[in-house]
Amino acid sequence: MKKRILSFLILSLSGSVTAFEQNQPPAERDLVRQKMLEVRKRQEVVRARYRAEQVARKLKKEVDRKAAMRRGETLGK
Repeated sequence: MKKRILSFLILSLSGSVTAFEQNQPPAERDLVRQKMLEVRKRQEVVRARYRAEQVARKLKKEVDRKAAMRRGETLGK
């Protein structure tokens, strides 16, 4: 089953998903689709977390810069 999922992932990256799905029994097709949805959801969570961390770093840098300006210090960007 893992081999089929891996081959599905490879084919999905190459754009041949429909050809792969046509050769599979319906139960396996549904299972593979479910696994793909889980993978996509995990990827979305990881991307969202990464974006949130980037925004937090940028905001912290800006806050630190403004605080330093108030104190009369200069910080490099």
